[in-house]
Amino acid sequence: MQETASVVIVAAGASRRMGRDKLWLPLAGRIILAHTIDAFQLSPLISNIVLVTSTERLADARALCQEEQWHKVSAVVVGGSRRQDSVCIGLDTLAPKTRWVMIHDGARPFVTPTIIEAGLQAAQQHMAAVAAVPVKDTIKQVQDGVIHATLDRSQLWAIQTPQVFSFP
Repeated sequence: MQETASVVIVAAGASRRMGRDKLWLPLAGRIILAHTIDAFQLSPLISNIVLVTSTERLADARALCQEEQWHKVSAVVVGGSRRQDSVCIGLDTLAPKTRWVMIHDGARPFVTPTIIEAGLQAAQQHMAAVAAVPVKDTIKQVQDGVIHATLDRSQLWAIQTPQVFSFP
């Protein structure tokens, strides 16, 4: 039988660059965060979901989870001031017997069953794994406004989520 994982969905950010809370924007008839949680709720490889949100959205997030009847969401908690603090709070909320954990960005609603499965399998083989895509842009190394090198994009990857790892 395939081992399962728990997932911490980090959704506590302020969306400062966007100017408004992107997690609660509509996408194909539902909010972005709902699409994200659905992906993990529907996966047979996920046994438990912890949602980390902002203080301002705590009541909204809890109401959403109840409305959607996501039975895998075991906790909705307030995150910290930085992403790493929110991740730590999410990990501290997990059950002590959790063997495999995924950290996923709530603003990434297009995670697929294939990505979830491949991430878990890779982590089980290597103890950790991360989703990534090859860089398509030309990347320049710049210092003091002067280009010093054009990096070889065939060796560059953009790291995404989920990030998967063994959790003691």
